[in-house]
Amino acid sequence: MRSVARMLVRVADLIEAEGRSLRGGAFRLSCGVAMIVVATASIIAGLALGLWGMYLAIAAQAGPPVGAALVGAVALIAGGLVAWAAHRLVAR
Repeated sequence: MRSVARMLVRVADLIEAEGRSLRGGAFRLSCGVAMIVVATASIIAGLALGLWGMYLAIAAQAGPPVGAALVGAVALIAGGLVAWAAHRLVAR
């Protein structure tokens, strides 16, 4: 009977320790995800403002249609390069 009681106490201690470990891991994971979301939003905003700046600079020299076409081409090329890099990374 004592061995069963000891085993139950040890199992309860193990569950408690694993719960603490899981809580700490979940907190770190949620902080990491939040940081990635903020970083992604900042990167998207930076790219959008950079493309807008390129458009304004080109539109002032060559006109709005040409500016839009050139900036659109730059955005498509950049997106294609990122998609290609992601495909190469995942295809391994």
